[in-house]
Amino acid sequence: MTNPTDTEELLVAARAGDPASLSALLEQHRARLLLRIRLMMGEKARRIADSEDFAQAVLTDAASGLPKFEPRGPDAFLRWLTVIARNRIRSAVRRHREESLDTFVLTGLSAGSGPSTAAELSELRERVVDALAAMSDDHRRAIELRQFDGLPFAAIGERLGRSENAAQLLFTRALVELGARLGRTENP
Repeated sequence: MTNPTDTEELLVAARAGDPASLSALLEQHRARLLLRIRLMMGEKARRIADSEDFAQAVLTDAASGLPKFEPRGPDAFLRWLTVIARNRIRSAVRRHREESLDTFVLTGLSAGSGPSTAAELSELRERVVDALAAMSDDHRRAIELRQFDGLPFAAIGERLGRSENAAQLLFTRALVELGARLGRTENP
């Protein structure tokens, strides 16, 4: 456990504007924060960024947000860092998934037929999400694992209990089904 007196003293000095105390405070908690980040990161987060990258971003956020921090009990600073880390990881995974969906939606369109406004892209994104939700679990998972998670067909096959070739065929069939669903009118 971190020596509360040291943390408290460093915190007071850092909040008073002492950069050396701020550095010492952050460094004092870095190793434990990094361990917590590694425990919180799922497979998707690991493909997005390294745990060190998340730790650095959390420490930067903490340094800029230090005036808002209110210590409450032992290890409050580490708990606060952990909350920042959890939010950073969730946001990164969500942002990556949204960007992957947008890329997937836009890649499937021919040149010149893409949405011209953010509203059109949002509507198209919703249509794709609805179409994916209506698909069989195997077809939806094949598309998610390949397009959103970026897994190779061997890994997809492993996840779905199939061979690499079977996973590739499943993915192709899923894309055909998705295309058919998106080509339908509002009443399929």
